[in-house]
Amino acid sequence: QPCTTEGYMLTVATLEPRKNYRRTLRALEQCWDSDLAPDWVIVGRPGWGYEKFVSEMKSSRHSHRIKWVQHLSDTELLRYYQDAMALLFPSLNEGFGLVVLEAMACGTPAIIGDNTAPAWVAGNSGLRVDAAEVDSIAAGIERIVSEKAWRCQASAVGLQRAATFTWEATAAKTVEAYRR
Repeated sequence: QPCTTEGYMLTVATLEPRKNYRRTLRALEQCWDSDLAPDWVIVGRPGWGYEKFVSEMKSSRHSHRIKWVQHLSDTELLRYYQDAMALLFPSLNEGFGLVVLEAMACGTPAIIGDNTAPAWVAGNSGLRVDAAEVDSIAAGIERIVSEKAWRCQASAVGLQRAATFTWEATAAKTVEAYRR
């Protein structure tokens, strides 16, 4: 559904501070105040230091626009990726960005923090924001919602890029690294 005007912002991650949920919530609240963003679906279990975010989420003036899902089967998770307008993933610290790759494989464009591993994974298919700045995240949300042509292009580029991330390619690069 990435080329439609329907769907929701999707975040898939354990609830912990490095995932940047609190700034993401503030950015969405800015967008929702002007009705410039769809609802937000969070798929993730509580991690460490999640209590403050959960409290803010529940007390948000837009709490009715947030759905938190803690347990899903792989099949259900796939459906959430496929039905999302975009992945909202301005994480502050990631080792690789598997969530971004999963979204790309489903044709779902992603909003990601600039200069992060997920930004490298997304390549030209990701909309980069300054993850430390609420206004930058909000601007990224507004752009991905309002620019259908960009979403469609990002979806196509993401599908192509995701196809290059194979276990065979990973094994070949690992062997090459050991040889060097």
